[in-house]
This record gives sequence, C-alpha cells and structure tokens, in this order.
Amino acid sequence: MVNEKDIQLALDDLKSQEAINFTATAKKYNLDRTTLMRRFKGKTASYQASRSVHQKLLTDAQEEVLLQHISDLLDRGMPPTPQTLENLIVEIV
Repeated sequence: MVNEKDIQLALDDLKSQEAINFTATAKKYNLDRTTLMRRFKGKTASYQASRSVHQKLLTDAQEEVLLQHISDLLDRGMPPTPQTLENLIVEIV
C-alpha cells in the first residue's frame, strides 16, 4: 500500500527541483515512478481525494464547513436536530 505521507513528501521534493527527476525521487521515497509522475501531473489523485469526489455526498471541504457549523451550535448550547442538520447540508450544497 502506498503511503500518502511519502507521496506528499516526494511531490514537495519534486516541486523544489530545478530539473525534475521522477526516477531518483521515486527511489528516494520508495515509490513507483509512474504513480509519482501521474500524481505530480494531476492525472490521478489520492484515494481520499478520489473518494471525496466520487463516493461521498459532501466533499471534504463541505464536511469541514458542516462540522464548523455544528461546533458553533454546540458552543451556543444548541445541539443540532436532524432538521437543523438537513437545513445546514442543503445550505452548504
């Protein structure tokens, strides 16, 4: 299984390189060169990002907004009801 942390480190390394070398960077982080190249060029995404776009009802960003709204309500001592949550989701989407 590919470690997302290693891929992110490798992508950051590639961005800092003057002459991009996928082979050396892939070896350095013990990654497949093709996977690294595709991720760098934006042709593929991480599992989490892909799942967020294709399988979930809300994106990760929308989930964060929803969680912030819920947190704000809880801070005011108003736990959200199912109807409140539905309204928040409709507003966010």
